[in-house]
Amino acid sequence: MATNMLGQRFRLMSVVATCALGLIPAAARPAAAAACPTPSFGFSRDAAPPGTLVQVTGSGWVPGSTAHILVGTSESAPPGTIFRGPGDNPIEEPTVSDTGTWTTSFAAHASTPPGPYEVLVTENAGGCSLSFSKVFTLTG
Repeated sequence: MATNMLGQRFRLMSVVATCALGLIPAAARPAAAAACPTPSFGFSRDAAPPGTLVQVTGSGWVPGSTAHILVGTSESAPPGTIFRGPGDNPIEEPTVSDTGTWTTSFAAHASTPPGPYEVLVTENAGGCSLSFSKVFTLTG
């Protein structure tokens, strides 16, 4: 009986040592959670008069997801009605490339009052909820 107990203790100590040394095969270990990226975005110009097409580019975003763009609103106008994409279409919400980049553009309607407008870009993918904003200035 003492020999059997000694064998069990030896096996238990072997398992503990294997775990402590990290010798468990990678397939048996739980996957580490991926860290969320720290993306950025910028404008082709920080200020422009109404009607000027402004390009917006992003980098470092989660590949394959969608970048949601919201450009300046006012109390009297719903989102997406003051600033529009090319040809007066809604601002495109681009799919992020395999390299984490995207591009879209917007312009303000001629009747939009000058001043600062917040541009908000959000993404919710891969367990990451990202939200970043910058100010774009509409000149007179």
